[in-house]
Amino acid sequence: QLNKLKGTLSTVNAVLVDAEGLQEPPAQLSVWLGKLKDVCYAIDDILDEFEVIDLQQQVNQRSIQRKVRHFFSCSNPLVFRFRMGHKIKEIGEKLDQIAADRNNFHLPHVERSLLPHRQRETHSSVIASNVIGRDHDKDLLVHKLVKVADGEGVAVIPILGIGGLGKTTLAKLVYNDERVVKYFDLRKWVCVSDEFDVKTIIGNIVDKNLTLQQLQEYFQETLSTKRYLLILDDVWNEDLQKWRELSDLLLCGAPGSKIVVTTRSPLVVSTLDPIYVHNLDGLSEMESLFLFMELASGKGQMEQHQNLKKIGEQIVRKCKGVPLAITTLGSLLHMNTEAKDWCSVRDNPLCNVEQTQGGILPALKLSYNHLPPHLKRCFAVCAIFPKDYDFEASELIYKWMALGLLGSRYQPEEGEDIGKKYFIELCSRSFFQDVEDRPGRGFFMDTEFKMHDLMHDLALSIIGSESLILTKDSPMVPNQKVQHVYFSNEDLLRNDFPSSLLQLRKLQTVMVESTITQGCSQSFVDTCVSRFKCLRILGVRKPILEPLPRSSGGLKHLKYLDIIGNRNLKSLPRSLCKLQGLQTLQLKGCWKLEELPRDFGDLISLRCLGLATQRDFCRRMFSKG
Repeated sequence: QLNKLKGTLSTVNAVLVDAEGLQEPPAQLSVWLGKLKDVCYAIDDILDEFEVIDLQQQVNQRSIQRKVRHFFSCSNPLVFRFRMGHKIKEIGEKLDQIAADRNNFHLPHVERSLLPHRQRETHSSVIASNVIGRDHDKDLLVHKLVKVADGEGVAVIPILGIGGLGKTTLAKLVYNDERVVKYFDLRKWVCVSDEFDVKTIIGNIVDKNLTLQQLQEYFQETLSTKRYLLILDDVWNEDLQKWRELSDLLLCGAPGSKIVVTTRSPLVVSTLDPIYVHNLDGLSEMESLFLFMELASGKGQMEQHQNLKKIGEQIVRKCKGVPLAITTLGSLLHMNTEAKDWCSVRDNPLCNVEQTQGGILPALKLSYNHLPPHLKRCFAVCAIFPKDYDFEASELIYKWMALGLLGSRYQPEEGEDIGKKYFIELCSRSFFQDVEDRPGRGFFMDTEFKMHDLMHDLALSIIGSESLILTKDSPMVPNQKVQHVYFSNEDLLRNDFPSSLLQLRKLQTVMVESTITQGCSQSFVDTCVSRFKCLRILGVRKPILEPLPRSSGGLKHLKYLDIIGNRNLKSLPRSLCKLQGLQTLQLKGCWKLEELPRDFGDLISLRCLGLATQRDFCRRMFSKG
């Protein structure tokens, strides 16, 4: 029955992953998928309970006394099997109802083969006067194309940047520049997009339906004496073999021939052996504001709307210099002079702003759609942190692990190693930025990084109502789907846990911003521990409490506990040692901590213990072995 449940979870997850490829699912289908996701969480809870019971049995086998106590406890195998059997039966009934709903409402089957396939097309035409802030980039690239010393082979120059930065627009400017037109005998523009098929790409270059052998012969005859420029726009291929197959056909050009590739992926660049990589940056604040106001107020009308200019500056700031984000919001407010509408755009995340298919989030979602399922889940959950959060690789990886995103403990590879691979891959695909090691620290897990604001908006659009970040202006009537809550409003932490959130019984994450000076009240922490039994992550940094609640031992699903900065904490409750599933315990800054519980060794899943306290405490602990 347990194996059947695991199989059901895999099937449900596969359906949910496939459904993410739907551009605009019908409303009824979205509701149906939401119910399916709820069942997915319920199954995950049951499987986690079985795993925790297995861990508890390993601990209880250490003594006869514990075996006796275990038999008469609430974890009695007979009681547990009865309770789990009832839960599994409930899940089966819910799945039957969900299946019936699909048939009753004639909802479409979600199958990968039926998902709409994106056929993006671009062209080489551009009105240069409409492009703002790219003159320097254009001149630099033109110089590389016409002035760099010619080698024997065809040189490759990629333009690299996240979606919406204007890579295609820059390539168009370069392609149509007079200096480029004069320098090259032949110019060709090919939009590659999703499918990197060598024959199709070559066929688009020559506009002929020939075999690969015929195409190669044609190129040798036609291009051997001509200097050509080829633009390959929107390339996603990371397969080195496919690139070599294409480049072998294109090497017959005259010296000075160039290939310009636009791509979002550093992994694509690594296959190209380029002579130069043009990393495209965002527009300056002045350029961004000019572009936004030209679109929102009308050309030449910016000075007539000084009352809106200040709001426009704040809107532009959230766009981080990305032209497509600026044009998306500017076009939305085109000729709209209502300050309240401008404030609404300023105050709402991009995922709550109406957008066309050509808007910034649909453009960024293309990068997300190219991720494998395991990376999609790891990226989306980053939305549980606020914007501009200072990440550490170790924190994110251990929280991925706590949420079950790195596989089970039964797999041969360590969770940290899997998390490291996932992290590196997301970095290499530009989902994280400003990645740097701490000075003088060579340990990978100390790596610090950030998420671009627009990438955070993308993650938030995917995870949707499951994440709630509470600031001073946040509504206090949460969606019932909320799974993760992050507190950055100090006023909410001084008293009781907000009553409007008590209904969220299925919370998996409660985190408190580390910069909050006063910390959490005792009542706040007590409620977290006693109310939310499904918690995987509890981060109450700097709590103003002395003892940690004894009831914390009842958080059987808890994997990550962070009480950093609790300067009054002298000891941990012995009940904490009942958390056999606990993987990470952060106690840094608990300066008054005098000892760890006698049964601390029962935390057999513990993988990370963060400890920075009194020197004599550490000496005592190590002397005990």
